[in-house]
Amino acid sequence: SDVYKRQVLQEVLKQVDEISPGVEVIDIFVARDEIVDRYIESINEGIGPDLLVGAAEWLPQLIATESVRPISNDTRLLLEFRDSALDAVRVGETLYGIPMSVAPNSLYVNFELASEIPSGIDDFLDYTSVEAPVALEPRFEPAYWGIADFGVGLFDSQGRFTLTTSGFTEWLTWLESVQDEPGIILNSDSQALLELFMEGRAAYYVGGPEELSTISRNLSEDKLAVVRLPNGPVGAAAPLVAADAVMLGTNSSDTQAEAARVVADLLTNRQQSTTFMRELGRIPANAEVSVDPRIYPLLGGFARQSATSVALPNDIDQSTLCLLY
Repeated sequence: SDVYKRQVLQEVLKQVDEISPGVEVIDIFVARDEIVDRYIESINEGIGPDLLVGAAEWLPQLIATESVRPISNDTRLLLEFRDSALDAVRVGETLYGIPMSVAPNSLYVNFELASEIPSGIDDFLDYTSVEAPVALEPRFEPAYWGIADFGVGLFDSQGRFTLTTSGFTEWLTWLESVQDEPGIILNSDSQALLELFMEGRAAYYVGGPEELSTISRNLSEDKLAVVRLPNGPVGAAAPLVAADAVMLGTNSSDTQAEAARVVADLLTNRQQSTTFMRELGRIPANAEVSVDPRIYPLLGGFARQSATSVALPNDIDQSTLCLLY
């Protein structure tokens, strides 16, 4: 619950006085669907907070309104954090946040129905049936993972759009070719697909870690697994990565900004990343945190998938996105 999340965060923040005596942290909880507007409004009024914890996907709007400040590209950030997590908070060569956690889609498996883990995309044809189907959402973001199965992905290392060699067309062709297969359910109703899996009427389901607690309440964990999405004939599945990050406000004095950076480093270090994983089920963006599959068998699946996850460029031309959708 949100109450428990805040309690965990408050316990972590109690350590600030140990590492930076005299610094007082005042935390304010705002509902996720209200936080961006309220944050920007407070920045415009000159009373904005020194630090914001939230979704990296907010960054284009926050940068456009000059509501967050750049983060120095120090060695710790570049060496300790997962590449896709850094990409999620990067514009060009500049970082605008420190990533806390990542949430790539992966493959849920219900072993009450499934007998095999698909390693290749065409295994879905061999391992599914009317009684044990795979539930796939074909919309752009949740289905993005399959593009790299057939090509190099929509964007190169410089963030340039590469439709011709991306694999996008081949992925759409594959989806179209299997839409009438008895063991493959393609539907844009994400809630209906989730319920299908939770009710034990689908053997495989593509989803993120944010759904894990709900799924675990409905399916026995000893029959549940989270594994990497199947590879294709060209490459490994590359789902989009959602990330939460710590971002620094633009109204801070130099002293406040320095203190905010201390808090940001605390919230994203190895020890606290482990705490958030254990208590809140967050997949650490900090690559130095080992997600031991013997201790965290389900979270471990998401951590392994994060190795091939990708982030859309934050400075992408929005008209391009409209064409893709």
